[in-house]
Amino acid sequence: MFKIKGLDHIVLKTANTSKMLHFYCDILGCDIEKTQKEINLTQLRAGESILDIIADPSYQPNLHKNLEHFCFRVSNFNFEAMQQYFLKHGIELHRYGKRYGAEGYGYSFYLFDPDGNELELKESTSIYTSFT
Repeated sequence: MFKIKGLDHIVLKTANTSKMLHFYCDILGCDIEKTQKEINLTQLRAGESILDIIADPSYQPNLHKNLEHFCFRVSNFNFEAMQQYFLKHGIELHRYGKRYGAEGYGYSFYLFDPDGNELELKESTSIYTSFT
């Protein structure tokens, strides 16, 4: 059975990327690790985790929540077994694929909690892989 190992990353929306980068990099000390311009995403190293900042020009801070999703690293990641487990509990999975996270590239999928928060479960490699 799978086990949560820790927080891999969270994704925050912003209408002002430069202001967010100033706060998280210049003030809190995070470093830019990777950018994915095709999806307006900047990934910051925050200790053993990643903080993703995604540009969304329609985002209005006081009108919308800015947490896009959060991600847990899990050990014993087996998509087929986990899919059966969650389906048994009436929970559907979506967007299975290989993605970049705090430990580099690995497979993950998404689901929603009872309050509609989207979370991602990502395989834990327990060693850092290529960060390019």
